[in-house]
Amino acid sequence: MLFVFVFAATALLSAAAAATATATATAADVTIESATVERGGFAYVNVTIENVPPPGLGAYSLLVSYDPAVVSVEEVYPGDPPFGTPAAVNIDNEAGEIRFNDYIAAEEGPGNVTVVRLGLRAVGSPGDESVLDVTVLEVADVSGALVTATAHDGVFRIIMPTVALEPTSVVLHEGETATLNVTVHDVPEPGLGAYSFEIAYDPSVVVVEEVLGGEEPFGEPAAVNVNNTAGWVAFNDFITNDTGPRDVTVASLRIKALAAGSCTLNLTVRELSDAGAEALRAADVDAVVTVLALPVNVSIWTDKDTYGVGDLQRVFVSVRNPGGEKEVNVVVKLLTPLPWYPAITLVNRTATLPAGLDVTVRLFAFRLPRLPPGTYTWVFRITYDGTVAEDRASWTFVREA
Repeated sequence: MLFVFVFAATALLSAAAAATATATATAADVTIESATVERGGFAYVNVTIENVPPPGLGAYSLLVSYDPAVVSVEEVYPGDPPFGTPAAVNIDNEAGEIRFNDYIAAEEGPGNVTVVRLGLRAVGSPGDESVLDVTVLEVADVSGALVTATAHDGVFRIIMPTVALEPTSVVLHEGETATLNVTVHDVPEPGLGAYSFEIAYDPSVVVVEEVLGGEEPFGEPAAVNVNNTAGWVAFNDFITNDTGPRDVTVASLRIKALAAGSCTLNLTVRELSDAGAEALRAADVDAVVTVLALPVNVSIWTDKDTYGVGDLQRVFVSVRNPGGEKEVNVVVKLLTPLPWYPAITLVNRTATLPAGLDVTVRLFAFRLPRLPPGTYTWVFRITYDGTVAEDRASWTFVREA
């Protein structure tokens, strides 16, 4: 309904403007707050005028425009003293606009004040939003001087359900498993009634072992299709209740890490509806799984701890690679007590460790010559992808008795 709009302050503002030489140069700020509500919800939104130079605010006239398919204005509530109920209000929810104005007769006015509180009702659907576009028609101080004002718009949002993969980030070693929950939050009344999701992933990094049931009233999904060759899983479910949960875990995925790398799980919302069969919107989401290579384990040792001239020294190594195939660099060197020759490198080469390697070999067999007495150390080191696996074996060379 279009109310008769009487700008009681218009004549006052025009007469005051004519009586003054020029408007003040300082700019005030006219701001309308933002609000986020549920479908059908209600919110109070403050409209403020701030930074009005002395002698303070005396009168205003404002226009607020909005999308009437998203939000409607139900009421205009008084502001803070000395501004109460506006002198004139015109609400037109069909056109999506409201005009209101007020004035005071005083020697001083406020520099910062909430002039009105708008009562707004969400009439759109979850996920809808509307700009609350404020237009300054006039602002004047109590002396009647016009004040330049900058408008700051607000946004009215209707809460949209959110779908999530929780946790959003998982770190596993090769061969390990983890469970991710598929959750739906902030579902408007009457609650969640049905869902259909698809999740894509890199099957060279992870696979889906099983899709588990969620929380009541959602149990085992009505349908599950897992394709670990192509790298996707689809599942859906529904309930026949008149009401459903607003926040719920609808299902869980058990995944297994296959090989080192990073994999994004991309969840696509195929369908989401409430218990009244009304379609809901929700954004697609991702989760990231990082798979770490299982560490390579190395060992090196000698057949004895002490040697002399002519003794046979046997050097053994073992390598265990429980993860996938790895390109590595292998170094074997001898640290000596000789200041002029502190290290001797015998092996420095690249190699490929097969997946699941677990081997022990005799690496060297030396008939020791006469050496300076002291402690010597074999070092066996394998490096890959910035990781170092190393072991050392110390032994002593003694003089002849």
